[in-house]
Amino acid sequence: EWHQSMASVTFPSQPSKAAKSLALNISEAELQRLQSLFSQRPIYSKLAIRQLMGREEFSDLTLSQMLPSVAFFLIDGPWRHCWVRYGVDPRTASEYRQFQVIEHRNRLRVEVSVQSHEFHGDRL
Repeated sequence: EWHQSMASVTFPSQPSKAAKSLALNISEAELQRLQSLFSQRPIYSKLAIRQLMGREEFSDLTLSQMLPSVAFFLIDGPWRHCWVRYGVDPRTASEYRQFQVIEHRNRLRVEVSVQSHEFHGDRL
């Protein structure tokens, strides 16, 4: 429902009933604060949302209940693991490219040396 793939033909324009039902125990003020955040920009990572909303005020569980009522989650593509405001299709306009995620993975194995790291003065 609120988890979408880049292969989707269309993205949702509004939350489903199931998404809305998750936020039933959330105060209107908290939801308004999240909606205000998404009115400033259409796409956020969960980490950015946590930082802007306040880590102490909103637990992961609370955010997990709130977010589907305001945005859908992209599971792949250039906006992988981002929450996108309902009604926005980031594939349609170049203005959304600034919110693309750059992922760096280090697939090299690091060998741990058993030699001492102490400097003895005879070589670097």
